[in-house]
Amino acid sequence: MVAPRPSPVSYPPLDGSLFLPEMLEFNAQHNSDVTFFVYEEPDSSDL
Repeated sequence: MVAPRPSPVSYPPLDGSLFLPEMLEFNAQHNSDVTFFVYEEPDSSDL
């Protein structure tokens, strides 16, 4: 069995026309199936 190819990632314009909130919205609309951020598992020694 062959793993399905991931869909290509769409990048927002990098010409300064979008601010960070707009870039996040662009990512949510165009790359909703791509993981954006993963929190690190806390280590027991980090308490």
